[in-house]
Amino acid sequence: MTGDSPRQAEYDHQPVMVPEVLDALAPAAGEVCLDVTVGLGGHAAALMPLMPGGVYVGLDRDREALAQARTRLTELTSECRLELVNAPFADARIALRSLRVGQANMVLGDFGVSSMQLDHGDRGFSWRKDAPLDLRMDTARGEPAWKVLAHADVDELAEVLRRFGEVRNARRIARAILEHPPRTTRELAEIAGHFAPPAARNRHLARIFQALRIWVNDELAQIERLLGDVPAIVAPGARVAFLSYHSLEDRLVKRAMQSWEGRCTCPPEQPVCRCGAAPLGTRLNRRPLRPSDGEVSVNPRARSAKLRAFRFLEAA
Repeated sequence: MTGDSPRQAEYDHQPVMVPEVLDALAPAAGEVCLDVTVGLGGHAAALMPLMPGGVYVGLDRDREALAQARTRLTELTSECRLELVNAPFADARIALRSLRVGQANMVLGDFGVSSMQLDHGDRGFSWRKDAPLDLRMDTARGEPAWKVLAHADVDELAEVLRRFGEVRNARRIARAILEHPPRTTRELAEIAGHFAPPAARNRHLARIFQALRIWVNDELAQIERLLGDVPAIVAPGARVAFLSYHSLEDRLVKRAMQSWEGRCTCPPEQPVCRCGAAPLGTRLNRRPLRPSDGEVSVNPRARSAKLRAFRFLEAA
């Protein structure tokens, strides 16, 4: 739970692909929804009225976002119980157990950075505003990015930039960054910005900040842990939906759903299947759904979103 106070004005947040999420999750009365990235409560505000008598469990590492979500969603709690927990989504299984709400009928994950985090530059999620180079989702845990960089080596940082940001000239950029480790977003943008032509500078810097954010927050490992726990925390007939915003996230979700569908995940060179693959349900969309042109025109940050959904088998 969060004890922080929300900002004076509630942030104008636009949740992504709400109709598609509602269609995939098909909320019903009395059900339990586990939202592992509740953020500012945009999807929750759409789901809660459709599940009277149910329980909405919202997790988030961002304490400030949780405070705003509580303010936004309180008016919806007369018919649907709300539980907000300050925790990473990898701890979803622990959170459900501690709340004693049973298994989840719905699981929702939106792996993107919120507009509030990008637009309020106090934690350094965007190079557009000068701020300490922090990049943590939860400032009470772990080290800020500038400290992580201070004891990184070139090989490690180059691999981070290549793997998490698909950054060109990763080794040269890593070396330049570590020669004068930046403490602010402006310092990092000035160092890294020299490695791209002006027309490509914004996209180049976006990839670098993305790579460092994923690294500092251990985001991919968090997603892998969550996906590994999903079959154990859902009820028969449960629906799950995940929104991803770059290929690494989407690939993890795709592979997890393929494995839940019973596809063998053993290495190709292994002659006999040892993973014990067995069908747990079916994917609701073979290809990821994308936001409509109309939504992108209103909310450009939705452009890269991909939605994958899965339905688990009913009890035998």
